[in-house]
Amino acid sequence: MAVQLKTLVNDVGSAVVDEMASQLNRAISVTPFSVLRQPIASAGTGAADDILFGDNERSSGVLLVASEDMFVTSVKLCFVGSNGDASTPVQTTFALLRVPATWIQGNGSTSQTQLLAGSAIDGIHGDFAGVALGAAGTYQVVFSTTGAVFSSANRFQSGEVGELVGLTATGGASGILAANLESTLAGTNFGNSDPVSITGGFAMNAGDHLVWAYYNKTSANVSLMASVGYRPVKDQLNLSPTFTQKPFFTRGR
Repeated sequence: MAVQLKTLVNDVGSAVVDEMASQLNRAISVTPFSVLRQPIASAGTGAADDILFGDNERSSGVLLVASEDMFVTSVKLCFVGSNGDASTPVQTTFALLRVPATWIQGNGSTSQTQLLAGSAIDGIHGDFAGVALGAAGTYQVVFSTTGAVFSSANRFQSGEVGELVGLTATGGASGILAANLESTLAGTNFGNSDPVSITGGFAMNAGDHLVWAYYNKTSANVSLMASVGYRPVKDQLNLSPTFTQKPFFTRGR
């Protein structure tokens, strides 16, 4: 949580409130650690409300809707049912997109607002052949990788909780990221896309959506769990005039 903008008088009580507000503004909020669900059938090859993704299946959904301006500091991800880098890690693919409440697709289409548009969906990036994911449009790819980094060394064995922020993403040169995320909420018919790492975190504006897309090539059925940690970036508490703590008066007995 954060505090609203306030101006306080110069007294000891204000100094106490100022310190409390400062600590609140530095505090981290965390979304519940939840199973990821595919909201519509056309978000991949699975059924609507699917939470179990089969081998060679594409899936996608919405991880977070920002209720205020925020800076994301952590994205925890857990594979349930198989290790994240099992079977063919160079093919397993995971991506996160930051999508404004109203956005323009990669093909320059007019403003879009329907994130979940039913069976006719052509994705956030849209149908724009040969253009890399995130290279055009008003959305942002904040993370994309093949599964080689989902290793036991990075705590992505089945049932372990790994961290995406600070993870070095891999893949992309051979067009795997584009091919494996086809026909998800990310888009259709896009070109070779480079891996994207999250270094330190990323900003989201109030109303932005954080969308995930996943291609499973672990040779097993997999469920995903995820949680987002963030801190507010907008609200603040100002003390006016500047408060200076005066020393206590003492006198010898």
